[in-house]
Amino acid sequence: MRAGRRAVLAAVVAGLWAGCAVGPGAGPSVDAPGAVEVEAGLREALQLGVERTVVRTARRGGFAGDPQLHIQLPAELLAPAEALREAGMGWAADDLEASLNRSAELTAAGAGPLLADAVAALPLEEPSALLRAPPGTVTERLRDASGSALREELRPVAAEAMVRSEVEQRYLDLSARLVTLSIPEDGRVDLDDYLLDQTLDGLFAVLAQEETRIREQPAARTTERLQRVFGAR
Repeated sequence: MRAGRRAVLAAVVAGLWAGCAVGPGAGPSVDAPGAVEVEAGLREALQLGVERTVVRTARRGGFAGDPQLHIQLPAELLAPAEALREAGMGWAADDLEASLNRSAELTAAGAGPLLADAVAALPLEEPSALLRAPPGTVTERLRDASGSALREELRPVAAEAMVRSEVEQRYLDLSARLVTLSIPEDGRVDLDDYLLDQTLDGLFAVLAQEETRIREQPAARTTERLQRVFGAR
């Protein structure tokens, strides 16, 4: 009788161990994160992406020294700028271009809180589907949702940055050189809107890259929640 009972007990224990096993070297199974946690993870990824984006773009050279972000002169000024260079006055075009890039970097420094607020207010319906979506999808949704409101909130920040970078003075210098050489200029360029558009394009391009890094690179998931949400895809 005792031998029979021991055999039964051994069989029960063996069954329990078999039920816990999930493969060679594997630990116990972990429940997949629910919709609430996935939404929180997506939002946290965007917030972290905003922080990293500002660090990358707001430093000196963040726009000017990055081939992907570097802001060129507006299309209307490219031909006049080339004529200035041929006449040995290319410095006027280069100075204006440098001031635009510095303005973008200063604008990026002030964009962080505005972008963070936009992330906090972003609706994230069907978070599980967004988690499986292509890289950059949530960033694109943020840009669509924030739209013109974010652009107008950023306008005074960009205007102050342009004053600090002396964009107006650099533009007047360029125009004066054009007059000296009798080079026509097709009306005054709206540098305010141009800088806003270029800066926003750069910020969202970098943010999309940061979102992609978190989705694809475990090392970029620097919090437990990010590791759990994006590691469970």
